[in-house]
Amino acid sequence: MAVWSFTLVLNRAMTDADHDTFDHLDEFADGDVSTEDFADGRPTELICDPVEAPTLVEAVADVARRIRLIPGLRAVAARHDDMVTLGEAAQRSGRTRTSLDLLASGKRGPGGFPAPEWTTPGTSFYSWAKITAFLVSLGDEVEETSLEIVLADSLLRVAHEVENRKVHVTVEVLADLGLPVAV
Repeated sequence: MAVWSFTLVLNRAMTDADHDTFDHLDEFADGDVSTEDFADGRPTELICDPVEAPTLVEAVADVARRIRLIPGLRAVAARHDDMVTLGEAAQRSGRTRTSLDLLASGKRGPGGFPAPEWTTPGTSFYSWAKITAFLVSLGDEVEETSLEIVLADSLLRVAHEVENRKVHVTVEVLADLGLPVAV
C-alpha cells in the first residue's frame, strides 16, 4: 500500500469542541492527520501525512470520510503543497526515492538538481515546481500538479456544492454524467 501526503481544507474553522472530538476519535489516533488553524478565521486545514491507501484519490476520500465523523465538518478542497521531501517528490513523479537521492547527490544524471529550500535536522524540503522543471529537462513526463489531486479537489468541491445547496443527485444521474458508479 502506498503512502500519500496532501492538505485538505475544511468548510469552516474548527471550534474547541471540534478539536476535542478530533483528539478523542480513534480514526485519528494514528497521527496521520493534524490540524492547522489560522488566527484570521480562515477554515482549518488538515495536514495529511502519511495516509496509507492504494491511490491518492482513495487517501483523500478516506480522510474526508473520517472528518465527517465530527458533526458539521467536511472537507471541501484538496491540494499538494509546493514544499516536498524527496520521498514525496518520488511519489508524485513516479520515480523511486533512491533515484531522486542519486540525482540530488549528483551521483547520477547531469547535475544541477535543485537545492533544498530549507533543511531541518534529518529532513530537507524542496520546491516541487523546481524538481518538476529539472525532471522535465531530463525527458521525464511529470505534471507540475498531480492529476489525482486535481480530481480529488474537484470531487470534494462538487460534493460540497451538492450538499450545500441540498441538491439530490441520484446514482442514475451520476451514471448519465459518465461517472462510474457501483450499484
